[in-house]
Amino acid sequence: MKHQWVAYVIVAILSIGAGVAIAGLPDSVPQSETIIPPTTTEAPLPTVPTTTTPAVTTTEAPADTEPDNTEPDDTTTTTEDDADDTTTTIEALEPRADVVVAVANGSGRAGVAVATADELVGLGYAEVAALTGNEVVDQTIVYFVEGNVGLAERLAADLGLAPGAVALIDGAPAVPELGIVQLLVYVGTDQA
Repeated sequence: MKHQWVAYVIVAILSIGAGVAIAGLPDSVPQSETIIPPTTTEAPLPTVPTTTTPAVTTTEAPADTEPDNTEPDDTTTTTEDDADDTTTTIEALEPRADVVVAVANGSGRAGVAVATADELVGLGYAEVAALTGNEVVDQTIVYFVEGNVGLAERLAADLGLAPGAVALIDGAPAVPELGIVQLLVYVGTDQA
């Protein structure tokens, strides 16, 4: 019996050896990593500011005016608004110092043409003649030679006149010694 325990050990070792021979040695298996399932978090959508298209205001010119049919020069700026597919063209106007202007007094009060001419010179208009008109009128109008409507609108704005206070020079009251001008400011009693 003394040797019997040795036989049990040998049988156990042979059994293990047979199991290894049949199944093979165990591979070294890495410990399983903990897998954390992805979580979805919904980020808030970015807030898009609400934009509105600005209202477009149009002003009708007096009935005796004709539209400016000149072609824009090479310095025309065009902008496009993707929101409503509109195109706005802004003509580059010649500098105030290069515009030939006459101011006619149609207010019936002395010195109004000279005062208005001085105001225009102060605004940058270099060549301004002060004249006397043949008629007294109620409203001051900036008359323009065809092709100069943009200049007339700018000058009317410079004087603080209403947006529609421009018209073609063909409808202006008579002004002695007018000469060649691009714009004629016929000052009425509203400016006296």
